[in-house]
Amino acid sequence: MSKIALSGNASGTGTFSIQAPNSNTDRTLTLPDEAGTVLTSASTVTGSNVSNMGLELIASATASNGDASVDFTSLDNSYAAWYVYCHSVFPSSNADTFAVRVYDSTGTLKSGGSDYFYRNSITGTDGGATSSQSAVASEIRLAHSASMPNSVNFPYSSQFIIANPSGASFYKNMYGHGEYSTTGGVRCHIDLAGGYRGDTNAITGLRFLMLGGNIQAAQIYIYGMRTS
Repeated sequence: MSKIALSGNASGTGTFSIQAPNSNTDRTLTLPDEAGTVLTSASTVTGSNVSNMGLELIASATASNGDASVDFTSLDNSYAAWYVYCHSVFPSSNADTFAVRVYDSTGTLKSGGSDYFYRNSITGTDGGATSSQSAVASEIRLAHSASMPNSVNFPYSSQFIIANPSGASFYKNMYGHGEYSTTGGVRCHIDLAGGYRGDTNAITGLRFLMLGGNIQAAQIYIYGMRTS
């Protein structure tokens, strides 16, 4: 028969109590046949040490009027993908374009004129449709060119995935979707696709920016996504 041993610590003076809840039902806690650390709500164990965690928030930022960009550097790229959620995004200048660039594993911001590619497909509540694309660009555009208003009544929001940020064999692909209003007041749905093609090295950061001016406001969250 296997045994259960509870051991104290000779250097400590605290008392740890195992307390039953207010219940009339018998319960059994089955311990796994492995060593490890118990995960609690106050634990410092991260999602990278736990299987099947799904999404884990790894970084977030709030931008305000006058910010030239929002930078995330030294991101944990051990995840299968980064899931990015942006909301309440406005440019400081009317008719601007929201975009993203990457940092490589040396911490260098990649902004060469042929480092990226993108394609955006937009459909509006007026029944119209348009698209914009480039096989060689200095950024991934997250909105149709020069179409975002700076009115606080028409926020931009999007969510997208950057696959395999730690990979060293392929370009880094991005895909997702979003919603915003044009300067003409037309509410639009946008399908986003693009990627970093400057090289196949790992990436460790992201920069969000407006191409024509500063950021009036933005909330940006980056999650790590695990597949096992």
